[in-house]
Amino acid sequence: DRKVAIKIATIPSEEKREFIFRRFQREYRLQAALASERSLITHITGKTAQGNPYLVMEYLPGGALADFIGRQNLPKQDPQHLPFDLEQTLSLAYQVVAAPAEAHRRGIIHRDIKSENYFLTEDGRPKLGDFGIAQRDNEPNPDLEEGVCGTPGCMSPERLRQDAGLQEKHRYADDVFALGVLLYEILTGRSPFIRYETKADENPAIMNGYYQIMTRTMFEDPPAPGHIRPDAGISPALDRIVMRALAREKGDSFASADAMATALSTLAEELERAALENSQVSED
Repeated sequence: DRKVAIKIATIPSEEKREFIFRRFQREYRLQAALASERSLITHITGKTAQGNPYLVMEYLPGGALADFIGRQNLPKQDPQHLPFDLEQTLSLAYQVVAAPAEAHRRGIIHRDIKSENYFLTEDGRPKLGDFGIAQRDNEPNPDLEEGVCGTPGCMSPERLRQDAGLQEKHRYADDVFALGVLLYEILTGRSPFIRYETKADENPAIMNGYYQIMTRTMFEDPPAPGHIRPDAGISPALDRIVMRALAREKGDSFASADAMATALSTLAEELERAALENSQVSED
């Protein structure tokens, strides 16, 4: 016997049930096509006797990455006390980026990368799930043809502007930008586009409404992670990787998650080499 996770949508509206069922079918097909150890395994999708769509997936005991980040963090208003191990954090960051990198190599754009959609194995490895609004190259997704679909604070500026030309030219920009947001959260314990400090006369709920977050995403540059966590020893090179992924001008960003993963891997090797050289100097 094995444990599984079951996602089921109990929605009165038949039209919405069909919409969710199409999303589950797409999620099942795309994750089956990936067949990657870095992505969540989906076993089967279907409908209950009452017509409610369901999706059966592998069960991962580590829970969501979002909860892990929360467990590593004291209140977000005080990110200075986030426990930080640069080597472990770089390893986690690389694994997080490597999952969509594999998808990009197969022409799949996830479109909803966030900490809530990564799940941890028993030994702490992140696996990417929820491909419900993902899109494959040259494969139209009729459910995404109108409006903006995604998570505020994670969507790229061109998606928010609904700039079809830029999206076609920089087809992986959505995922790269969202990875920048996610790495920022891993490093600082907070989102780059949510206001955590408000004035006495400001309502935090209003200051972090959809349009406020959207405006910051499109027009404001967040401070680098090292500025938020000056105690953590975040290297300028790691700051540059995160801020490059968050670049509003996509020509300044990474072309794909694969390029971003390569940058992280190179940085990890450089830091390891520097640490080895320092230890040899100390021994001498």
